[in-house]
Amino acid sequence: MDLRISELLAMQRELQELHRGDWADVVPSTARDHLLWGVGEIGEVIDIIKKRGDGEIMDNPETRRHFIEEMADVQMYLLDVLLCYGGTIIRIPLLSQCFFVPYDLQLTCIGCN
Repeated sequence: MDLRISELLAMQRELQELHRGDWADVVPSTARDHLLWGVGEIGEVIDIIKKRGDGEIMDNPETRRHFIEEMADVQMYLLDVLLCYGGTIIRIPLLSQCFFVPYDLQLTCIGCN
């Protein structure tokens, strides 16, 4: 399975709808909360790296799965931030294009310091 941005956003919308009333709304005023929760998840990723190390992430399937689950949690909160600031007006082509801007810059800046 290889998820696309539009699929990930649709999945987040579905989860938000399912948990309406239990989870924070996805509106501009809650975007900072979603972002901060995502930062908390980044902290969990950092803890795995610090406590388990690169080798265990690479060699231990259970550690690797936990690491990937935490990375997915980070992505989910970042998607929620996008939903907070756009909901149905997020334009996937624009979001995709914005991913390519730094990519293209790095392609043209090989060896730059």
